[in-house]
Amino acid sequence: YIPIDNHQKFVFDKNRQENITCIHLENGNKVTMNDAIVSFFEQNDISGEKILIYRNNKSENEALSNVLTSKNYNNLLVDSDKKDAQEVLDFLKDEKLCSSTSILITTSMLTEGINILNENITQIHYLDRQKSSATIRQFASRPRKSKHEFLVWFKKNEVIDQTKKYREEWNDFHKNAGKVVESLNTYLELTPDHLINGHAEQLVKSNRIYHNNWLKHGIRTFNRKIILDHPRIASYFYELFSKHESNNSELLQKSLEKYGFNVHYLELNVDIASNIRKENKEELKKVREERRLERETILNTYCQKNFDVKARKSELLNLDLRTESESRELKMIGRWLTL
Repeated sequence: YIPIDNHQKFVFDKNRQENITCIHLENGNKVTMNDAIVSFFEQNDISGEKILIYRNNKSENEALSNVLTSKNYNNLLVDSDKKDAQEVLDFLKDEKLCSSTSILITTSMLTEGINILNENITQIHYLDRQKSSATIRQFASRPRKSKHEFLVWFKKNEVIDQTKKYREEWNDFHKNAGKVVESLNTYLELTPDHLINGHAEQLVKSNRIYHNNWLKHGIRTFNRKIILDHPRIASYFYELFSKHESNNSELLQKSLEKYGFNVHYLELNVDIASNIRKENKEELKKVREERRLERETILNTYCQKNFDVKARKSELLNLDLRTESESRELKMIGRWLTL
């Protein structure tokens, strides 16, 4: 028995509604999100404002950051590679963008557990292809003290109805999951005792090779039997539903309205100058080429006969702060050692 002296009641304010605008670009398939957002800023005065941009793509974010910097926009780029940079550490510590920073560009690193306490945040731009209502709700809540617009950008070719595919997968899981596990375990019962573990593992591996639906990661071995891997199945259907929302803005609207958002639609033709399109294309190509050369250099080093990859991993882990390149290398080491 634990006595509780202080009781607090939290009530969700159903009358508080935030606005989300889904912008459907009508310019055609060759217009990139970087083209659209740079043109948007060039055509709208954002002086004195602070703006957040979310997209879970590091190379595209870095290219956008570089182009905006060249046009004299002071921006802060935050992702897992840059988490040890001093300006990022200061931002995470203070939970505020400094007075000189007008644009924050970030990935999923900031979707949870981070408050942004600036009072003059006026816009949030959501550029990611995967438009999960859960992620949008999380990121919309990062600014705690500002009243802001939330803009979700769709390219013309991104809006595709995949309702049928999602329902077929969901119904197939409910109808056949139990039967699949039962049939596999029936087969294992016919297997000699000393071969059961090996056959069970082989069944799981074969399943991942020959299936590309919920079955791909839907089963695992436990206590010499095949069982459903419920956490992986739940994760799979969450991702599938997110992709479903990403390609069906009406479904996304219904999901967001359940959580008190007002959702509006806007069809937009952004006037994009040819020099902006060329600059964005060249900058993205440059960033990707730099990353490719970096990976190639690191891998060539690892292939040297006397190079100790595990020792290099220990060296990087023992660093108090890591550069962007060192953070990326540490991730590569993880994949290298797995192979």
